[in-house]
Amino acid sequence: MDFRLQTALFVGKLTAGLIRKLGKSGATAAPGLYALKIDPNLVKKLSQRIKLYSIVISGTNGKTTTARMLASIVEQEGLKVIHNRAGSNLLRGIASALVDKAGWFGKIEDDIAIWETDEAVMPIAVSQTDPKVLVISNLFRDQLDRYGEIDKLRKIWTKTASKLDKKKILIINSDDPQVANLGNKTSAKVYYFGITDQSTGQQSLPPVTDAKFCPNCQTPLVYQAVYVYHMGKYQCPKCAFKHPKVTVTTDKITKISPESAQFELKTQEGSTKIDLMVGGLYNIYNALAAATTSQSIGISLDNIKKGLAKFKAVFGRIEKFNIDGKVISLYLVKNPAGFSAVINTLFTEKDKKDVLIAINDLIADGTDVSWLWDVDFSIMRTKTNKLFLTGKRADDMALRLKYDRVDNFSLIDNDFQTTIIKGVKNCSKKLYVLPTYTAMLEIRKILNQMGHGVKFWED
Repeated sequence: MDFRLQTALFVGKLTAGLIRKLGKSGATAAPGLYALKIDPNLVKKLSQRIKLYSIVISGTNGKTTTARMLASIVEQEGLKVIHNRAGSNLLRGIASALVDKAGWFGKIEDDIAIWETDEAVMPIAVSQTDPKVLVISNLFRDQLDRYGEIDKLRKIWTKTASKLDKKKILIINSDDPQVANLGNKTSAKVYYFGITDQSTGQQSLPPVTDAKFCPNCQTPLVYQAVYVYHMGKYQCPKCAFKHPKVTVTTDKITKISPESAQFELKTQEGSTKIDLMVGGLYNIYNALAAATTSQSIGISLDNIKKGLAKFKAVFGRIEKFNIDGKVISLYLVKNPAGFSAVINTLFTEKDKKDVLIAINDLIADGTDVSWLWDVDFSIMRTKTNKLFLTGKRADDMALRLKYDRVDNFSLIDNDFQTTIIKGVKNCSKKLYVLPTYTAMLEIRKILNQMGHGVKFWED
């Protein structure tokens, strides 16, 4: 018997039970935190007891959604999944999920573990969980005060990829040049996913972007199509670096709206039409990542289709609340790429929209909000009807919008509850809420207190 592990499990489970009894949270971090203090190798030890293997998913945007999509697919195979589904993606979150699912003596009945991991924590998570599959979706600037510029993360990820042996599988986004280049740095078997429907793309990069240059020789890349921010089809005019051949793709996107998407999924096994109950081109990328991972571990195309069809929006990510006959939709925004993608999704339709933007600057959001100046808000000038601003940095958001000549504010108020109540009352039929991470949690808490939805850890 491993006394240290046994004690860590005991303390972790008691901590989780106490937190849940008090009703303060879903015990998604603290149990793991305390358990790891007792046994720092708890994650490694318990990961070895998972029946089949672990999968680690990382990247700047879309981790939570991709992991949930993959879990939905894997469950179609009749496999039991252990998963940090509430999005607690530091090592303590993985440890908390393991403590929760393990028996008092450390037995785990689950077949596969799916771990969403923070970008900076990913190398540690890989070393601790020894995953069969590593998925890396994209690399954007995010929380500059914490991560610094993206070159720092790229170097960390390159080192991790280089340590993967030929028995491992690496799933990477072919359309993101900084991520795609990892395929040249590893011994693992590489599967690439990406979009090949160039009719969906733009002809040039946005004015501000995160990957203009070749990762090998620093020459400006030439793009044939741009889909989301710097993701697209590209090549270097100087060296041999170019967009790699995709393993799983879509060359026919038939519908993209704020609420749903439809596309033809092409895999090594064949093709099938996919209907998603979440919208936006970025969610097609998330679905492609989940489908590619599924194919790499032998899941059938039929179960991939069924799993994606059953997937429902994750808390705060195109999550809907029906209040007094109106639909309130939450679209998490946390960096320039994510905010730009949401704007492009919402405002490509002809009708004007009622919008509430909530900006915080807590640690989980990033204390430096200068990233707002790298988002182009000009389309909102003619596409918004009523506009509400809230959060700790509501005034900063108002100033940023004014520089893009967007100034039709219905309300600017730092108080979330006041703004939410007035926004719901004064919007037409739909209110689109665009919050940063902690603002999203605060808004969901208010909506929960009003009797709508469930707590995020219960989702």
